[in-house]
Amino acid sequence: MKKIIIVGAGLAALSCIRHLDGEAEVVLFTKDRMEENNSHLAQGGICHSGREGDGGAGHVEDTYTAGDGLGSEEVIGEMIRAGHPLIEEMIAGGMAFDEDDSGGLDFALEGGHHSPRILHAGGDRSGEHLCRFLAKGIDRVRMEIHTSETVIKVITGEDGAAGVVTVDSEDVQHQHFCDVVILATGGFSGLYTVNSGASPRMGSGHILAFDAGISLRQMEMVQFHPTLLGTAGQTYGLVSEAVRGAGGVLRDGYGRRIMKDVHPLEDLAPRHVTSYEIHKRALKGEQIYLDIGGVKDFPGNFPVIHENVKKHFKADLKKGRIPVATGAHFTMGGAVAGIDGSTAVPNLYVIGETANTHFHGANRLASNALLEALVMGRKAAEKINKTMHRPKNKIFTGEVKVPVYDVSMFNEIKERAMSAAGIIRNGGQLETLLHLIEEAHHTAGTGTATNQNFQVHAEMKTIEAVVKSALLREETRGGHRRTDFPDAAPGPPMDTVVSMKEGKMDAQYIERQGKAQTILH
Repeated sequence: MKKIIIVGAGLAALSCIRHLDGEAEVVLFTKDRMEENNSHLAQGGICHSGREGDGGAGHVEDTYTAGDGLGSEEVIGEMIRAGHPLIEEMIAGGMAFDEDDSGGLDFALEGGHHSPRILHAGGDRSGEHLCRFLAKGIDRVRMEIHTSETVIKVITGEDGAAGVVTVDSEDVQHQHFCDVVILATGGFSGLYTVNSGASPRMGSGHILAFDAGISLRQMEMVQFHPTLLGTAGQTYGLVSEAVRGAGGVLRDGYGRRIMKDVHPLEDLAPRHVTSYEIHKRALKGEQIYLDIGGVKDFPGNFPVIHENVKKHFKADLKKGRIPVATGAHFTMGGAVAGIDGSTAVPNLYVIGETANTHFHGANRLASNALLEALVMGRKAAEKINKTMHRPKNKIFTGEVKVPVYDVSMFNEIKERAMSAAGIIRNGGQLETLLHLIEEAHHTAGTGTATNQNFQVHAEMKTIEAVVKSALLREETRGGHRRTDFPDAAPGPPMDTVVSMKEGKMDAQYIERQGKAQTILH
Protein backbone atom coordinates (compact mmCIF):
# COMPACT_ATOMS: atom_id res chain seq x y z
CA MET A 1 0.00 0.00 0.00
CA LYS A 2 1.33 3.45 -0.95
CA LYS A 3 1.65 5.78 2.01
CA ILE A 4 1.02 9.42 1.14
CA ILE A 5 1.59 12.35 3.49
CA ILE A 6 -0.52 15.42 2.72
CA VAL A 7 0.22 18.73 4.42
CA GLY A 8 -2.89 20.93 4.47
CA ALA A 9 -6.63 20.32 4.56
CA GLY A 10 -8.13 22.71 2.00
CA LEU A 11 -9.84 22.07 -1.30
CA ALA A 12 -6.69 21.00 -3.17
CA ALA A 13 -5.93 18.38 -0.52
CA LEU A 14 -9.52 17.10 -0.48
CA SER A 15 -9.65 16.92 -4.28
CA CYS A 16 -6.43 14.91 -4.30
CA ILE A 17 -7.64 12.46 -1.63
CA ARG A 18 -10.98 12.01 -3.39
CA HIS A 19 -9.25 10.89 -6.60
CA LEU A 20 -6.62 8.58 -5.09
CA ASP A 21 -7.14 4.90 -5.73
CA GLY A 22 -7.93 2.31 -3.08
CA GLU A 23 -4.26 1.40 -2.59
CA ALA A 24 -3.52 4.72 -0.94
CA GLU A 25 -2.97 5.22 2.78
CA VAL A 26 -3.17 8.92 3.60
CA VAL A 27 -1.65 10.67 6.60
CA LEU A 28 -2.85 14.27 6.73
CA PHE A 29 -1.24 17.01 8.80
CA THR A 30 -2.81 20.39 9.51
CA LYS A 31 -1.57 22.90 12.06
CA ASP A 32 -5.15 24.18 12.49
CA ARG A 33 -8.52 22.46 12.68
CA MET A 34 -9.76 20.68 9.52
CA GLU A 35 -12.30 23.44 8.78
CA GLU A 36 -9.91 26.30 9.57
CA ASN A 37 -8.61 27.10 6.11
CA ASN A 38 -9.24 29.58 3.34
CA SER A 39 -10.97 27.03 1.11
CA HIS A 40 -13.62 26.37 3.74
CA LEU A 41 -14.28 30.09 4.22
CA ALA A 42 -14.22 30.99 0.51
CA GLN A 43 -17.22 33.18 -0.28
CA GLY A 44 -16.62 33.41 -4.00
CA GLY A 45 -17.53 30.63 -6.38
CA ILE A 46 -15.78 28.56 -8.99
CA CYS A 47 -15.35 29.36 -12.68
CA HIS A 48 -17.01 26.97 -15.10
CA SER A 49 -16.76 27.95 -18.76
CA GLY A 50 -17.52 24.49 -20.12
CA ARG A 51 -20.97 25.47 -21.35
CA GLU A 52 -19.98 28.66 -23.18
CA GLY A 53 -19.51 26.89 -26.51
CA ASP A 54 -16.01 28.19 -27.21
CA GLY A 55 -13.92 25.51 -25.54
CA GLY A 56 -13.00 27.93 -22.77
CA ALA A 57 -11.38 30.48 -25.11
CA GLY A 58 -13.10 33.47 -23.50
CA HIS A 59 -12.16 32.24 -20.04
CA VAL A 60 -8.54 31.79 -21.15
CA GLU A 61 -8.44 35.33 -22.52
CA ASP A 62 -9.92 36.83 -19.33
CA THR A 63 -7.48 34.86 -17.17
CA TYR A 64 -4.48 35.91 -19.26
CA THR A 65 -5.62 39.55 -19.29
CA ALA A 66 -6.20 39.61 -15.51
CA GLY A 67 -2.70 38.14 -15.12
CA ASP A 68 -1.34 41.18 -16.95
CA GLY A 69 0.39 39.10 -19.61
CA LEU A 70 2.57 37.14 -17.19
CA GLY A 71 0.66 33.87 -17.31
CA SER A 72 1.24 31.09 -19.82
CA GLU A 73 -1.67 30.77 -22.27
CA GLU A 74 -0.75 27.10 -22.70
CA VAL A 75 -0.94 26.39 -18.96
CA ILE A 76 -4.09 28.51 -18.59
CA GLY A 77 -5.84 26.63 -21.37
CA GLU A 78 -4.82 23.25 -19.99
CA MET A 79 -6.03 24.13 -16.48
CA ILE A 80 -9.36 25.52 -17.65
CA ARG A 81 -10.14 22.68 -20.05
CA ALA A 82 -9.30 20.11 -17.37
CA GLY A 83 -11.86 21.77 -15.12
CA HIS A 84 -14.78 21.40 -17.53
CA PRO A 85 -15.38 17.62 -17.18
CA LEU A 86 -14.37 17.69 -13.52
CA ILE A 87 -17.08 20.20 -12.58
CA GLU A 88 -19.67 18.43 -14.74
CA GLU A 89 -18.84 15.18 -12.93
CA MET A 90 -19.36 16.92 -9.60
CA ILE A 91 -22.73 18.28 -10.73
CA ALA A 92 -23.78 14.83 -11.91
CA GLY A 93 -22.57 13.43 -8.60
CA GLY A 94 -24.83 15.70 -6.56
CA MET A 95 -22.85 18.89 -5.98
CA ALA A 96 -25.65 21.41 -5.45
CA PHE A 97 -24.67 24.70 -7.02
CA ASP A 98 -27.11 27.60 -6.76
CA GLU A 99 -29.89 27.71 -9.34
CA ASP A 100 -31.70 30.56 -11.06
CA ASP A 101 -35.47 31.13 -11.03
CA SER A 102 -35.98 28.64 -13.87
CA GLY A 103 -34.10 25.84 -12.11
CA GLY A 104 -30.93 26.05 -14.20
CA LEU A 105 -27.42 26.77 -12.97
CA ASP A 106 -27.11 30.37 -11.82
CA PHE A 107 -23.96 31.63 -13.55
CA ALA A 108 -22.78 34.88 -11.94
CA LEU A 109 -20.55 37.66 -13.20
CA GLU A 110 -17.50 38.90 -11.29
CA GLY A 111 -14.67 41.36 -11.82
CA GLY A 112 -12.44 40.77 -14.84
CA HIS A 113 -14.91 38.40 -16.53
CA HIS A 114 -16.68 39.29 -19.75
CA SER A 115 -19.21 36.47 -19.38
CA PRO A 116 -21.18 35.14 -16.39
CA ARG A 117 -19.39 31.86 -15.60
CA ILE A 118 -19.12 31.67 -11.80
CA LEU A 119 -21.03 29.00 -9.91
CA HIS A 120 -21.84 29.57 -6.23
CA ALA A 121 -23.18 27.25 -3.57
CA GLY A 122 -25.14 28.44 -0.56
CA GLY A 123 -24.80 32.03 -1.73
CA ASP A 124 -21.54 33.16 -0.16
CA ARG A 125 -20.68 29.74 1.35
CA SER A 126 -19.25 28.13 -1.80
CA GLY A 127 -15.98 26.97 -0.24
CA GLU A 128 -17.75 25.29 2.67
CA HIS A 129 -20.20 23.47 0.37
CA LEU A 130 -17.44 22.32 -2.00
CA CYS A 131 -15.28 21.06 0.87
CA ARG A 132 -18.20 19.14 2.36
CA PHE A 133 -19.04 17.59 -1.00
CA LEU A 134 -15.47 16.41 -1.56
CA ALA A 135 -15.15 15.17 2.02
CA LYS A 136 -18.02 12.75 1.40
CA GLY A 137 -15.93 10.96 -1.21
CA ILE A 138 -12.78 10.38 0.82
CA ASP A 139 -14.08 7.81 3.32
CA ARG A 140 -13.05 4.96 1.01
CA VAL A 141 -9.39 5.94 1.50
CA ARG A 142 -7.61 4.78 4.62
CA MET A 143 -6.77 8.06 6.35
CA GLU A 144 -5.12 9.23 9.54
CA ILE A 145 -5.49 12.91 10.53
CA HIS A 146 -3.12 14.87 12.74
CA THR A 147 -4.40 18.31 13.77
CA SER A 148 -2.39 20.92 15.67
CA GLU A 149 0.82 19.33 14.36
CA THR A 150 3.11 21.46 12.20
CA VAL A 151 5.30 20.03 9.45
CA ILE A 152 8.70 21.73 9.70
CA LYS A 153 10.77 19.75 7.16
CA VAL A 154 10.40 17.48 4.14
CA ILE A 155 12.80 14.55 4.46
CA THR A 156 14.60 13.87 1.18
CA GLY A 157 17.08 11.28 -0.06
CA GLU A 158 18.39 9.83 -3.31
CA ASP A 159 14.85 8.85 -4.39
CA GLY A 160 13.36 12.24 -3.54
CA ALA A 161 10.83 12.92 -0.79
CA ALA A 162 10.75 10.21 1.87
CA GLY A 163 8.76 11.75 4.72
CA VAL A 164 8.37 14.76 6.99
CA VAL A 165 9.44 16.05 10.38
CA THR A 166 6.68 17.57 12.51
CA VAL A 167 6.47 19.41 15.80
CA ASP A 168 3.47 18.85 18.06
CA SER A 169 1.68 21.25 20.41
CA GLU A 170 4.30 20.51 23.08
CA ASP A 171 7.16 21.35 20.66
CA VAL A 172 8.26 17.72 20.46
CA GLN A 173 9.62 16.71 17.04
CA HIS A 174 8.48 13.53 15.24
CA GLN A 175 9.56 11.82 12.01
CA HIS A 176 7.06 10.22 9.61
CA PHE A 177 8.04 8.24 6.51
CA CYS A 178 6.12 7.66 3.28
CA ASP A 179 6.21 7.12 -0.48
CA VAL A 180 4.91 10.55 -1.51
CA VAL A 181 4.70 14.00 0.13
CA ILE A 182 2.07 16.52 -1.04
CA LEU A 183 2.21 20.15 0.09
CA ALA A 184 -1.19 21.89 -0.02
CA THR A 185 -0.93 24.56 2.67
CA GLY A 186 -2.33 27.52 0.73
CA GLY A 187 -0.53 30.78 0.07
CA PHE A 188 1.42 33.27 2.13
CA SER A 189 -0.99 36.24 2.33
CA GLY A 190 -1.00 35.68 6.12
CA LEU A 191 2.44 37.27 6.04
CA TYR A 192 0.77 40.69 5.79
CA THR A 193 -0.72 42.29 8.88
CA VAL A 194 -3.99 43.03 7.03
CA ASN A 195 -5.23 39.94 5.21
CA SER A 196 -8.33 37.87 4.52
CA GLY A 197 -6.92 34.57 5.79
CA ALA A 198 -8.74 32.05 7.94
CA SER A 199 -5.69 31.18 10.02
CA PRO A 200 -3.66 33.56 12.17
CA ARG A 201 -0.54 31.86 10.80
CA MET A 202 0.93 32.02 7.31
CA GLY A 203 0.90 28.86 5.22
CA SER A 204 4.46 27.50 5.05
CA GLY A 205 4.31 24.90 2.26
CA HIS A 206 6.31 27.05 -0.15
CA ILE A 207 9.15 27.28 2.42
CA LEU A 208 9.04 23.52 3.05
CA ALA A 209 9.40 23.05 -0.71
CA PHE A 210 12.18 25.65 -0.90
CA ASP A 211 14.13 24.01 1.92
CA ALA A 212 13.75 20.70 0.06
CA GLY A 213 15.36 22.16 -3.06
CA ILE A 214 12.42 23.55 -5.07
CA SER A 215 12.75 27.04 -6.57
CA LEU A 216 10.18 29.73 -5.82
CA ARG A 217 8.75 31.86 -8.62
CA GLN A 218 6.93 35.22 -8.92
CA MET A 219 7.04 35.71 -5.15
CA GLU A 220 6.55 39.45 -5.60
CA MET A 221 3.09 38.86 -7.08
CA VAL A 222 0.58 39.25 -4.25
CA GLN A 223 -3.10 39.97 -4.82
CA PHE A 224 -4.71 42.52 -2.55
CA HIS A 225 -8.46 42.15 -2.38
CA PRO A 226 -10.23 45.48 -2.77
CA THR A 227 -13.09 44.79 -0.38
CA LEU A 228 -12.28 43.50 3.07
CA LEU A 229 -14.94 44.54 5.55
CA GLY A 230 -13.69 47.44 7.66
CA THR A 231 -11.28 50.34 7.64
CA ALA A 232 -7.62 50.67 6.69
CA GLY A 233 -6.67 49.98 10.30
CA GLN A 234 -9.04 47.12 11.15
CA THR A 235 -10.76 44.55 8.95
CA TYR A 236 -13.22 41.76 9.76
CA GLY A 237 -13.13 39.31 6.89
CA LEU A 238 -13.97 39.38 3.22
CA VAL A 239 -16.77 40.98 1.20
CA SER A 240 -16.94 38.79 -1.89
CA GLU A 241 -16.54 40.27 -5.34
CA ALA A 242 -19.85 38.60 -6.10
CA VAL A 243 -21.56 41.43 -4.21
CA ARG A 244 -20.34 43.84 -6.89
CA GLY A 245 -21.29 41.30 -9.53
CA ALA A 246 -24.81 41.37 -8.10
CA GLY A 247 -25.05 45.16 -8.33
CA GLY A 248 -22.87 46.58 -5.55
CA VAL A 249 -21.23 49.93 -6.32
CA LEU A 250 -18.11 51.47 -4.76
CA ARG A 251 -18.60 55.04 -3.51
CA ASP A 252 -16.70 57.58 -1.46
CA GLY A 253 -18.01 59.20 1.70
CA TYR A 254 -19.98 61.73 -0.37
CA GLY A 255 -21.72 59.02 -2.39
CA ARG A 256 -19.70 59.53 -5.57
CA ARG A 257 -18.82 56.44 -7.64
CA ILE A 258 -15.05 55.94 -7.55
CA MET A 259 -14.62 53.47 -10.45
CA LYS A 260 -16.76 55.15 -13.09
CA ASP A 261 -13.93 56.81 -15.02
CA VAL A 262 -11.11 54.51 -13.90
CA HIS A 263 -11.75 51.37 -16.01
CA PRO A 264 -14.21 50.31 -18.76
CA LEU A 265 -15.59 47.58 -16.48
CA GLU A 266 -16.04 50.14 -13.69
CA ASP A 267 -16.89 48.33 -10.42
CA LEU A 268 -16.10 44.98 -12.06
CA ALA A 269 -12.60 46.01 -13.08
CA PRO A 270 -9.80 43.50 -12.33
CA ARG A 271 -8.84 43.35 -8.68
CA HIS A 272 -5.51 45.10 -8.96
CA VAL A 273 -7.16 48.12 -10.57
CA THR A 274 -9.89 48.34 -7.94
CA SER A 275 -7.52 47.66 -5.04
CA TYR A 276 -5.13 50.38 -6.14
CA GLU A 277 -7.91 52.94 -6.42
CA ILE A 278 -9.24 52.16 -2.93
CA HIS A 279 -5.76 51.98 -1.36
CA LYS A 280 -4.70 55.25 -2.99
CA ARG A 281 -7.71 56.99 -1.48
CA ALA A 282 -7.17 55.35 1.93
CA LEU A 283 -3.67 56.83 2.05
CA LYS A 284 -5.36 60.23 1.82
CA GLY A 285 -7.63 59.38 4.74
CA GLU A 286 -10.74 58.54 2.70
CA GLN A 287 -13.13 55.74 3.68
CA ILE A 288 -14.69 53.87 0.77
CA TYR A 289 -18.08 52.15 0.95
CA LEU A 290 -19.78 49.43 -1.05
CA ASP A 291 -23.30 50.59 -1.82
CA ILE A 292 -25.58 47.52 -1.69
CA GLY A 293 -28.80 49.34 -2.53
CA GLY A 294 -28.91 47.68 -5.95
CA VAL A 295 -28.20 44.15 -4.68
CA LYS A 296 -31.27 41.92 -4.78
CA ASP A 297 -32.03 40.27 -1.41
CA PHE A 298 -28.61 40.95 0.11
CA PRO A 299 -29.37 39.05 3.37
CA GLY A 300 -30.66 36.01 1.48
CA ASN A 301 -28.01 35.85 -1.22
CA PHE A 302 -25.07 36.74 1.04
CA PRO A 303 -26.03 35.49 4.50
CA VAL A 304 -22.50 35.17 5.92
CA ILE A 305 -21.46 38.63 4.76
CA HIS A 306 -24.75 40.14 5.95
CA GLU A 307 -24.32 38.75 9.46
CA ASN A 308 -20.72 39.93 9.60
CA VAL A 309 -21.63 43.47 8.53
CA LYS A 310 -24.55 43.48 10.96
CA LYS A 311 -22.20 42.48 13.77
CA HIS A 312 -19.54 45.13 13.14
CA PHE A 313 -21.22 47.96 11.19
CA LYS A 314 -24.93 47.87 11.95
CA ALA A 315 -25.38 51.63 11.46
CA ASP A 316 -23.80 51.53 7.98
CA LEU A 317 -25.88 48.48 7.05
CA LYS A 318 -29.05 50.43 7.81
CA LYS A 319 -27.81 53.06 5.35
CA GLY A 320 -27.38 50.37 2.68
CA ARG A 321 -23.59 50.56 2.59
CA ILE A 322 -20.56 48.56 3.74
CA PRO A 323 -17.20 50.12 4.72
CA VAL A 324 -14.38 48.39 2.83
CA ALA A 325 -10.57 48.42 2.73
CA THR A 326 -7.84 46.55 0.87
CA GLY A 327 -5.84 43.63 2.28
CA ALA A 328 -3.65 40.73 1.17
CA HIS A 329 -5.85 37.97 -0.20
CA PHE A 330 -4.09 35.58 -2.59
CA THR A 331 -0.52 34.86 -3.62
CA MET A 332 0.28 34.07 -7.23
CA GLY A 333 3.89 33.24 -6.36
CA GLY A 334 4.91 29.90 -4.93
CA ALA A 335 6.92 26.75 -5.43
CA VAL A 336 7.55 25.86 -9.08
CA ALA A 337 5.32 22.97 -10.14
CA GLY A 338 3.45 21.51 -13.10
CA ILE A 339 -0.34 21.51 -13.10
CA ASP A 340 -0.20 17.94 -11.77
CA GLY A 341 1.81 19.24 -8.81
CA SER A 342 5.03 17.53 -9.85
CA THR A 343 8.28 19.25 -8.93
CA ALA A 344 12.01 18.88 -9.54
CA VAL A 345 12.21 16.66 -6.42
CA PRO A 346 10.82 13.17 -7.14
CA ASN A 347 7.79 12.15 -5.07
CA LEU A 348 7.30 15.72 -3.80
CA TYR A 349 4.12 17.41 -5.06
CA VAL A 350 2.95 20.99 -4.52
CA ILE A 351 -0.69 21.80 -5.32
CA GLY A 352 -3.14 24.68 -5.09
CA GLU A 353 -2.10 28.16 -3.98
CA THR A 354 1.20 26.83 -2.60
CA ALA A 355 2.36 26.24 -6.18
CA ASN A 356 3.26 28.50 -9.06
CA THR A 357 2.36 27.00 -12.45
CA HIS A 358 2.09 30.20 -14.54
CA PHE A 359 -1.71 29.89 -14.38
CA HIS A 360 -2.46 33.18 -12.61
CA GLY A 361 0.36 35.30 -13.98
CA ALA A 362 0.72 38.64 -12.20
CA ASN A 363 -2.80 38.62 -10.74
CA ARG A 364 -5.57 36.05 -10.23
CA LEU A 365 -8.87 36.29 -12.05
CA ALA A 366 -11.82 36.13 -9.64
CA SER A 367 -12.99 32.58 -8.77
CA ASN A 368 -10.08 30.82 -10.50
CA ALA A 369 -8.57 29.72 -7.17
CA LEU A 370 -11.07 26.95 -6.38
CA LEU A 371 -10.82 25.77 -9.99
CA GLU A 372 -7.03 25.51 -9.68
CA ALA A 373 -7.32 23.61 -6.40
CA LEU A 374 -9.76 21.05 -7.84
CA VAL A 375 -7.78 20.46 -11.02
CA MET A 376 -4.32 20.23 -9.43
CA GLY A 377 -5.62 17.91 -6.71
CA ARG A 378 -7.13 15.55 -9.25
CA LYS A 379 -4.16 15.59 -11.62
CA ALA A 380 -1.73 14.95 -8.77
CA ALA A 381 -3.81 11.98 -7.63
CA GLU A 382 -3.97 10.55 -11.16
CA LYS A 383 -0.19 10.72 -11.48
CA ILE A 384 0.37 9.22 -8.02
CA ASN A 385 -2.05 6.40 -8.84
CA LYS A 386 0.28 5.40 -11.69
CA THR A 387 3.37 5.55 -9.48
CA MET A 388 4.81 2.24 -8.35
CA HIS A 389 4.90 1.47 -4.64
CA ARG A 390 8.44 1.64 -3.29
CA PRO A 391 10.04 0.45 -0.05
CA LYS A 392 9.99 3.07 2.68
CA ASN A 393 13.44 4.65 2.79
CA LYS A 394 13.77 5.78 6.41
CA ILE A 395 16.31 8.58 6.39
CA PHE A 396 16.64 9.83 9.93
CA THR A 397 17.52 13.50 9.92
CA GLY A 398 18.15 14.17 13.58
CA GLU A 399 16.73 17.21 15.31
CA VAL A 400 15.66 20.05 13.00
CA LYS A 401 17.21 23.42 13.84
CA VAL A 402 16.29 26.88 12.52
CA PRO A 403 17.59 30.44 12.86
CA VAL A 404 16.33 32.22 15.98
CA TYR A 405 15.69 35.90 15.38
CA ASP A 406 15.44 38.88 17.68
CA VAL A 407 11.69 39.27 18.28
CA SER A 408 11.59 43.08 18.10
CA MET A 409 13.60 43.09 14.87
CA PHE A 410 11.32 40.47 13.31
CA ASN A 411 8.20 42.41 14.30
CA GLU A 412 9.60 45.57 12.73
CA ILE A 413 10.43 43.71 9.51
CA LYS A 414 6.96 42.17 9.31
CA GLU A 415 5.29 45.52 10.03
CA ARG A 416 7.26 47.13 7.21
CA ALA A 417 6.36 44.41 4.72
CA MET A 418 2.90 45.89 4.08
CA SER A 419 4.18 49.39 3.31
CA ALA A 420 7.36 48.39 1.44
CA ALA A 421 6.11 45.29 -0.42
CA GLY A 422 2.39 46.00 -0.55
CA ILE A 423 0.29 47.54 -3.31
CA ILE A 424 2.53 50.60 -3.78
CA ARG A 425 6.30 49.99 -3.85
CA ASN A 426 9.56 51.70 -4.64
CA GLY A 427 13.16 50.59 -4.76
CA GLY A 428 14.30 52.71 -1.82
CA GLN A 429 11.83 51.20 0.65
CA LEU A 430 12.54 47.70 -0.63
CA GLU A 431 16.30 48.19 -0.25
CA THR A 432 15.84 49.49 3.30
CA LEU A 433 13.75 46.47 4.21
CA LEU A 434 16.28 44.11 2.64
CA HIS A 435 19.08 45.66 4.72
CA LEU A 436 17.01 45.04 7.87
CA ILE A 437 16.50 41.42 6.84
CA GLU A 438 20.23 40.94 6.25
CA GLU A 439 20.99 42.49 9.63
CA ALA A 440 18.48 40.10 11.25
CA HIS A 441 20.22 37.13 9.58
CA HIS A 442 23.60 38.37 10.82
CA THR A 443 22.46 38.66 14.44
CA ALA A 444 20.34 35.48 14.54
CA GLY A 445 21.33 32.46 16.56
CA THR A 446 20.35 28.84 15.95
CA GLY A 447 18.01 26.69 17.98
CA THR A 448 15.85 23.58 17.95
CA ALA A 449 12.75 24.18 15.81
CA THR A 450 9.57 24.88 17.76
CA ASN A 451 6.14 25.97 16.57
CA GLN A 452 6.98 29.58 17.19
CA ASN A 453 10.51 29.89 15.86
CA PHE A 454 9.73 27.77 12.78
CA GLN A 455 6.87 30.12 11.92
CA VAL A 456 9.19 33.12 12.31
CA HIS A 457 11.81 31.35 10.17
CA ALA A 458 9.22 30.68 7.42
CA GLU A 459 7.94 34.26 7.48
CA MET A 460 11.45 35.77 7.40
CA LYS A 461 12.38 33.64 4.40
CA THR A 462 9.13 34.57 2.68
CA ILE A 463 9.63 38.30 3.22
CA GLU A 464 13.16 38.00 1.88
CA ALA A 465 11.96 36.15 -1.23
CA VAL A 466 9.20 38.71 -1.84
CA VAL A 467 11.53 41.70 -1.39
CA LYS A 468 14.36 40.32 -3.53
CA SER A 469 11.90 39.41 -6.29
CA ALA A 470 10.15 42.79 -6.07
CA LEU A 471 13.47 44.62 -6.42
CA LEU A 472 14.24 42.72 -9.61
CA ARG A 473 10.88 43.53 -11.20
CA GLU A 474 11.47 47.12 -12.20
CA GLU A 475 8.02 47.70 -13.62
CA THR A 476 4.39 48.13 -12.61
CA ARG A 477 2.50 44.92 -13.33
CA GLY A 478 -0.35 42.95 -11.84
CA GLY A 479 -1.14 43.41 -8.18
CA HIS A 480 1.38 46.17 -7.41
CA ARG A 481 2.61 49.57 -8.57
CA ARG A 482 6.26 50.69 -8.59
CA THR A 483 6.33 54.47 -8.11
CA ASP A 484 9.88 54.53 -9.55
CA PHE A 485 8.85 52.37 -12.53
CA PRO A 486 5.23 53.36 -13.27
CA ASP A 487 4.87 51.45 -16.56
CA ALA A 488 5.00 47.82 -17.61
CA ALA A 489 8.33 46.84 -19.12
CA PRO A 490 8.25 45.98 -22.84
CA GLY A 491 9.46 42.68 -24.22
CA PRO A 492 8.85 39.01 -23.44
CA PRO A 493 7.47 37.82 -20.09
CA MET A 494 10.11 37.69 -17.36
CA ASP A 495 10.20 35.37 -14.36
CA THR A 496 11.66 36.04 -10.94
CA VAL A 497 13.13 32.78 -9.64
CA VAL A 498 14.44 32.33 -6.10
CA SER A 499 16.77 29.44 -5.21
CA MET A 500 19.58 28.63 -2.78
CA LYS A 501 23.10 29.45 -3.93
CA GLU A 502 26.11 28.85 -1.68
CA GLY A 503 23.88 28.72 1.37
CA LYS A 504 22.11 32.02 0.63
CA MET A 505 18.83 32.97 -1.02
CA ASP A 506 19.52 34.01 -4.60
CA ALA A 507 16.98 35.75 -6.87
CA GLN A 508 17.26 35.90 -10.66
CA TYR A 509 15.28 37.76 -13.33
CA ILE A 510 15.10 35.55 -16.41
CA GLU A 511 13.30 35.46 -19.73
CA ARG A 512 10.68 32.75 -19.99
CA GLN A 513 11.91 29.89 -22.16
CA GLY A 514 8.76 27.83 -22.63
CA LYS A 515 6.84 25.03 -20.97
CA ALA A 516 9.86 22.82 -20.18
CA GLN A 517 11.47 25.57 -18.15
CA THR A 518 8.12 26.61 -16.70
CA ILE A 519 7.73 23.22 -15.05
CA LEU A 520 11.27 22.02 -14.38
CA HIS A 521 13.15 25.20 -13.46
